[in-house]
Parts: sequence; structure tokens; C-alpha cells
Amino acid sequence: MIPEEKGVALLAKRIRLQGRAYPLFDIARLITQSLDRFRVRVSTVQPNGTDVPQALWVCRNDQTLWLTEAEAIDHALSKHLDQYYLSEKTKTDPPKGNFSFVAQCGLSGVLLGPPNYHGYQTKLKELHADRYARMHFDRFKSNVKIVHDEEVVAKWLEEQSWTTEYTDKANPEAGKLHSIEEVQEHFKQHHMAGAVEEVRHAEVSGDFQKQASRPMRDLV
Repeated sequence: MIPEEKGVALLAKRIRLQGRAYPLFDIARLITQSLDRFRVRVSTVQPNGTDVPQALWVCRNDQTLWLTEAEAIDHALSKHLDQYYLSEKTKTDPPKGNFSFVAQCGLSGVLLGPPNYHGYQTKLKELHADRYARMHFDRFKSNVKIVHDEEVVAKWLEEQSWTTEYTDKANPEAGKLHSIEEVQEHFKQHHMAGAVEEVRHAEVSGDFQKQASRPMRDLV
């Protein structure tokens, strides 16, 4: 933890105006009382028995910290997709088969589809990353409920009657990407180097809860 220059300057001005001396520990307490008065410096260590230090990954779009490359990529795409890709919805045929129930997120009301449907797990993970990343995944998953209701099933089928295609903003002539999985692979090949960076040291604002992934926050 290190003082933030601007925040500490305002604190120093306040102390001078009061015209009194503060013990060192009181000054430290004043600094940590406000998130704009300090920054958090994070450094990796080399695990025992290995030659390679633990890596950190930074999403350059918002300077958030992640413990794995995959987490950083998922975050970049869930929060900053529109910086790299144009999305367009088009009408398509609904899923074939007889569906008598669907899973629904009890927190948001979002319909996830039947648990055995091929896109279910992807939809579940995307919803968690987009809206509830601060919540442990198992806890989030426990809020999913199964709904046996014809109107709800019909609503899900209507939602599935639309598909989203993506176009790379940097190279719109390259052709369309037809799924989020294709976008992920394309992103790794063409955009990851500029969006996600592997580091050994990083500094973030005092609001560590907002700039660090949940697994990292759990370590602090």
C-alpha cells in the first residue's frame, strides 16, 4: 500500500490548516480512511519448487487484475466487447425438439434454457461474468431454478429465434463471426496482445475490490 500523491496533498493541506501535529500512526490511519488517498501495489512471488513466478494479468481497458489469462480474456470480452466488435441480431429458426421446462436465473430472471441444451453452460457462465462476477460461481449457480411453464418456455424459444453475429471493427471485411466461441478465438489471435498484459507487478487504486478479480480479493 502506497500513498496517492493527489489525495495525500489534500490531506497535508488540511493538516497545515489545522496547525497541529499528528503522530505517524494517526496519519497512516487518515490515509487509509479514504480510497483516493492510497494505491495498492501487487507483486507476484515464485512458488516453492518452481522456476517460474506466479503471473498477474491486467485488462488494459480498465486496469483490472486477474490471476489467469483466461479470466482476463473473459472479462475483456464480457465488459468491453463493443470496443472490438460490432454485433448484429438476425432472425433464425428456433431450436428443434420438445421442451417442457427451462432453467431461469432467480436473481435476474434471465432464461437460460434447458440444462441439457448445448448453449446452456455458455449462457450460464456469460451471465455470471457479466452481472455477478463478484459472487462465487457456485453460489450464483444455486439461484438457478427450473420452470415448468408453457409461456416461459415459449418466451425462451422466441429468444432463441434470434442469433447474434459479430464483425471485427478493425477489419470489417474479414467476415462475420457466428458465435461467442468464434469471437473468443478471434480475439486471442487479433486483439489479446493489446488488451491483456502479463505482468509481475501492478498498481491499482485504493478501491481494490473493484479492480481485482474475486480469487485475488480472496487472497488479500
